[in-house]
Amino acid sequence: MTFEGQVFIWAVVGIPLIFCLGMTWREVNPKK
Repeated sequence: MTFEGQVFIWAVVGIPLIFCLGMTWREVNPKK
């Protein structure tokens, strides 16, 4: 697999994962 292919897969998988983690963190740790 090429480096560009790995970056593309990491972007496709990582961005939704980070978004879900952010939403979960916001629910668990609401800002006061």
